[in-house]
Amino acid sequence: MTIQTLDSWDTEYSADTVEWCPTSGCLDILAVGTYQVDQSAQETFSGSQRRGRIYIHQLEDHKLVLKSQLETAAILDMRWHPRSESSLLAVVDALGFVTLFELDDSLALVVLHKLPVTKDEALALSLEWNCRKDGTRAEDLIAISDSKGSISIARVNSNRSLELIESRKSHDYEAWICAFNAWDSNVFYSGGDDAVLLGHDIRSPEPIFKCREHGAGVTSLLSDLHREHCLLSGSYDESIYTWDSRNMKQSRDSLNLGGGVWRIKQKATLADIYVTACMSNGFALVQQIESQLKVLDRYEEHTSLAYGVDFQVGPTSADLLATCSFYDHSLKLWTWKKS
Repeated sequence: MTIQTLDSWDTEYSADTVEWCPTSGCLDILAVGTYQVDQSAQETFSGSQRRGRIYIHQLEDHKLVLKSQLETAAILDMRWHPRSESSLLAVVDALGFVTLFELDDSLALVVLHKLPVTKDEALALSLEWNCRKDGTRAEDLIAISDSKGSISIARVNSNRSLELIESRKSHDYEAWICAFNAWDSNVFYSGGDDAVLLGHDIRSPEPIFKCREHGAGVTSLLSDLHREHCLLSGSYDESIYTWDSRNMKQSRDSLNLGGGVWRIKQKATLADIYVTACMSNGFALVQQIESQLKVLDRYEEHTSLAYGVDFQVGPTSADLLATCSFYDHSLKLWTWKKS
């Protein structure tokens, strides 16, 4: 197995999220989200004292070239629309907003709509679209989690405005993560600092399951694009878990990765391989074979908390990844090739 760093870039602000655009014709576009705490107010957890920036890079000759940047509130998470003909980017921030952007011809982000989704000065922490697998949903929905433990659902209307359709209090503390079931747009999941993993159905006000197996807060979730009933979760307990969504009484397997598992990402053309951001222990490439997990390789070139990671979309002879880390405000581009 071979890992090679191709490029490094200083994001200036602390970096926490990276996303490759999946839209045809824009596969070489990378969005990077950051936030910076006002040092004079760092002891408080207020969104108004955090600022952010979104960078848009284009891949040129295996280098990341900055095309545009936008000053924003502090960015906590962002996702491109998985199948949109136009390049739509949804972003959640420390002021509790979800914002829908479109990438214009000059590779600048244009605001289409901005919607407040939290209460009591809560930060919006994570989001996901409901159409990751095939993009044929009757309507586009976005799930958003927040620092007060609530999960909200926003609809993208035909005029590309955002509408809040529901919000439910789900966790006792921060709801760090939410994710839709890639195979069933009615079902979504959430994980919180209360160490609880919940299953939800839009048609039901009560959770469809509650799991307490994690040893600490649940920080990452992924509904597998290749296995219909496979759900993966990550936790501050430093482990990644696999689940059968039809039987959530016990995980199918778990693997300690030596750091809190902040994000789990999957490439559509890789059926059994995931990349994880392991906070204090870099980035790990993990393989699942018949529900059993093992570490294939690690990327350890970052010197700070590993938060953001993503595979570039599309088949390549060597998989291309972008990663970012926090206090060293570092963005890296690297390749991984399985022998």
